Amino acid sequence: MEGKSGNEAQVMDWARSGGSGRIVYELDPALGGGSMVIQRLAPMCFVALVDFSCERCPNTPSNPLDTGRGRWFTVNHCFEGRCEVNAGNQGFAVVKTGDCCVSCADSWPEEFSYPLGIYRGIELWINTELEHDQSLGLLGQASVSLEAIARDAGLAAVFSNDDALNDPLRQMSILLADSSVSDKRVVAGCKIELMRFFFVLSERDLAVAKPASLLSPAQMQVVRRMSERMRANLFDAHDARAMASEVGVSAATLNNWFRSLYGLTASAYLRRLRIEEASNMLAKGACVAEAAAAVGYANPSKFAAAFKRERGILPSDFRRGL
Repeated sequence: MEGKSGNEAQVMDWARSGGSGRIVYELDPALGGGSMVIQRLAPMCFVALVDFSCERCPNTPSNPLDTGRGRWFTVNHCFEGRCEVNAGNQGFAVVKTGDCCVSCADSWPEEFSYPLGIYRGIELWINTELEHDQSLGLLGQASVSLEAIARDAGLAAVFSNDDALNDPLRQMSILLADSSVSDKRVVAGCKIELMRFFFVLSERDLAVAKPASLLSPAQMQVVRRMSERMRANLFDAHDARAMASEVGVSAATLNNWFRSLYGLTASAYLRRLRIEEASNMLAKGACVAEAAAAVGYANPSKFAAAFKRERGILPSDFRRGL
């Protein structure tokens, strides 16, 4: 994405020209894997089905949606994984599985961060001028104000496991994923679901729907630094008490920071990293004992228990099934 690859340039040109039809963006292999299917629903509205396997994804250097007199805001519903949302002075929010986040920022983000290395979800880019689109006239009749939604949502309004909000977004994802459905039917179906979503959203109090937890920039920096240290040396113990002492907080506080970002304590996060690396080694032909020792497990039975806890299968069975 940096340096504007041919695929990225195609997406930017398509967005700027108001292109119709679905377009697929393939993630640069240097960043990870996966793709994003994008559909224009109206001149001021785009929807994307995201399926990425990466931790960081640099944004385009310029904003292809820099049109219209209204304000652009995003709607993001996470199916699997986690993504970070910069909430300005409030800190960093993390949108997790089952969350629906409405965000209205004044600046174009430099990158997107996915703490667990995967992200599956659906995202909408909407300009508040959309409320004047004739094909969505029912919004006006129902007194749904996109200006009010953008204002009240601010940098991050998050709703967790709200089925009434999530269902229309999931229905959009089904339409986008079905290549046998014509673009016209996808657009029509998505517009119906979009109105249903906005009717429900207009009944929610976005002004108080703030993230359950926030990490300050300093706290985020600590967690990322500790995470990078773990990745660099999976063999070490990386005791939470020792790491917490380095930054002058308790182990409980450090674990809370890890939970906010990764949904895991520091030790559980380390275990996941170790089992991921061990799995890669087993897939490349290493024996179970070699994989266990390489990631810091001197006791084979403890390694087997940790592996089964993460993968649901014993390492020996995992290796035999390859």
